[in-house]
Amino acid sequence: MEVKAPRLESGIQIPASSSVAELLFDAESKEKERRREPSVKYRVAISGSYGGLNLGDEAILEVILRELRAALDVDVVVFSRNAKDTEQRHKVRAVTIRDMHKDAVLQELQKLDLFILGGGGILFDGLVEEMLRDVNWAKELNVP
Repeated sequence: MEVKAPRLESGIQIPASSSVAELLFDAESKEKERRREPSVKYRVAISGSYGGLNLGDEAILEVILRELRAALDVDVVVFSRNAKDTEQRHKVRAVTIRDMHKDAVLQELQKLDLFILGGGGILFDGLVEEMLRDVNWAKELNVP
């Protein structure tokens, strides 16, 4: 009795002599080839109480930026209370979002692939509505 080589759902015939290791190597090679396509640059905004008011918040932003840049090709904008300080301190584009008209904020948000509400002392009674405003607008625009 002759053993027929299995056929994948895609119609690809697997040679009967193929080992699992060979098949995995082939799949891995194809995956690597697929990944060689031009990388996507993700547009990310980080919002928080940034701009030199609290060094703890600045440290949190620094870590967020470092981890994002290590993991992805990103174009980051920081929503800051003091854009000049944030740009100098973190070498990133920053905007003073609290001084912008709603339409301008929505234009910034529409460009994004991801919106991050950074950590720190931002969610207390005095700032919670101000900080969540941008989160709610991003959500309305379906920005994760």
